[in-house]
Amino acid sequence: MTTQGPKLARVTDLHPEELFDKEAAGTLSPEERGRLEAHLVRCADCRWEREARRAFHLESLETDEALAGALERLTEAAPHVSDERDPSAEPRGDEPGLGKVMAPSHQHPWVRLPSPRRSRWAVSLLLVSGTAAAWVGFAPAPPEAQLAATAPSAAIPRGISAIGDRGFGSEPPGTAEEPSAEPPPTGATSPSPGASGTHTTPVAAMAEAPAQRTPAKRPTLAATAQRAAHLGERTPASLSAAERFAAGNRARGRGDLAAASQHYTALVKEHAGTPEARAARALLAQLALDEGHPARALAHYDAYLGAGEARPVLSEEALIGRARALSQLGQSSEAARAWRELLKHYPDSAARAEAQRHLTP
Repeated sequence: MTTQGPKLARVTDLHPEELFDKEAAGTLSPEERGRLEAHLVRCADCRWEREARRAFHLESLETDEALAGALERLTEAAPHVSDERDPSAEPRGDEPGLGKVMAPSHQHPWVRLPSPRRSRWAVSLLLVSGTAAAWVGFAPAPPEAQLAATAPSAAIPRGISAIGDRGFGSEPPGTAEEPSAEPPPTGATSPSPGASGTHTTPVAAMAEAPAQRTPAKRPTLAATAQRAAHLGERTPASLSAAERFAAGNRARGRGDLAAASQHYTALVKEHAGTPEARAARALLAQLALDEGHPARALAHYDAYLGAGEARPVLSEEALIGRARALSQLGQSSEAARAWRELLKHYPDSAARAEAQRHLTP
C-alpha cells in the first residue's frame, strides 16, 4: 500500500521575508545568508519568491533606463531652455545632478527599487510638463501679430478700408472718392514699383481674412500638468506584467489567496508569453494544490511545463507538484510515471525520498 509523504508547507506559512529584504539591500550577514540558503533548500515557495523578485527587478531596471534616456533626449531637443544658475557651478551636496538622480543602481545583482508604477508616471508627468513649458515659451506668434509685423508703413490705398468696426473690404457707398485724372502735385512722389509690390500681398490677405478673429489661447502649464495627471490614473486592466505579478505576490504574502489567484489569472490572460505569466502558471498550480483542487493544479502544471521552454526555472517544483496532483486524483500509473520523470531529471531532488516511496511496490 502506498504511503503518503510528509505534508507540504502551505503558501501561507511564515517565510524569512526580512532576509529577502536584507539581501536586496546588501546588508545580509554571513550567518543570515547561511540561514536563508538552508531555508531555500527545503522551501519551494521561497525559491519562487527569490526568482520572482529578480525578474521583477530586471524589468523595472530596463524601464528606469528607458525613462532616463527619454528625459535626456528631451533636454537635448530643447537647448533654449536655459538654467538660471551659473553653468560652471558644481551641484551642491544636497542637489545631485540629473544623471546621478536618474542613473539606475548597479551596486547589487538585484536591488529593491521604488514602486515602478509611481516612478514611471512621475517621470512621464515631468516629461509632459517640460514639453508644455518649452512649447508655451516659444510658440509662434498669432496671425494678428504676423499681419501687424508685415503691414505696410504707408497709408492704405483708397478703396480698401483699415481694420476697424466696419470690417474688411471697400468703404461704404458714397464715401469712396473717384480717382482723379489730374496729375499729382508738384513734389509728390509716387510709390516705387518695389514698394507697391511689397504692400500688395499683406493688404490682400487682410481683405480676404474673416471679419472677426479670436486670438488662439495658449495652454497653460497648470492645465497641461492636470491633463497629464489624469493620464496617470491607470486602471487595473492597464497594469504591466511586472505590476500584475507584484500585486499577486503582495496578496499572497498577506494571505489573500483569492486576490492572488485573480491577479495571476489576469496576468496569464493579458500578458501571455511573458516570463511573469509563465511563473504565474506555476503559482496558480501551487495555490490550487494547497486549496485541495488537484485537477485544476494538474492543468496549470501541464501548461507551465509545456510552455515551450526545454527546462523552465521552476521545472523541479512543477514536476513534484504534478506528481502529487496525479496521486491525489488516484491516477496511480500516471503518478508513477511522473515520479520517475522527476528522478530522471533531478536525481538529488528534495522530494527524492517521497518519489521512492511512491515507486516502491
